[in-house]
Amino acid sequence: ANGQRFDRDKIKFVYGQGTGISDYNKTNALIPCRTLAADNSHYKIGTVIYIPGFDGKICPQNGKPVDGCFIVGDTGSAIKGKGRFDIFTGECAHYDSKVHVCRDSANAAFNVPPNTEFWVVPRESELAGALRREVDSFIDNGWTPVSPTSLYTTR
Repeated sequence: ANGQRFDRDKIKFVYGQGTGISDYNKTNALIPCRTLAADNSHYKIGTVIYIPGFDGKICPQNGKPVDGCFIVGDTGSAIKGKGRFDIFTGECAHYDSKVHVCRDSANAAFNVPPNTEFWVVPRESELAGALRREVDSFIDNGWTPVSPTSLYTTR
């Protein structure tokens, strides 16, 4: 807004922040193909949602396959009720502001259709905690993978 320019490689929250820092959302960073928005009256921040049908899909932001696990880290005004999710996929080249939809073909593959099978991993579980710690390390390490087997990649 003020014309100030930033070097994205030096910004901790490259894609912005989600909904509130907590013990279950320490970095509060939006991460493409890992963060999703959900109705927080049904799915608390830090809960992991596993969507088997997304295991192996290619993330539009980095071109790498995902494992189907997503962390609830945001909310959305249109995301209401059980089983309603909006997966954050990163930047969008063809955004339709009239209906608030990304028209990129790769992003369309990340829409979660109604009645999609999913499993809830409670945020208190060790599995959910391990995934959140991996995300925190990735962000704290400057968006650099902390291990060679990491699903994450640099921008």
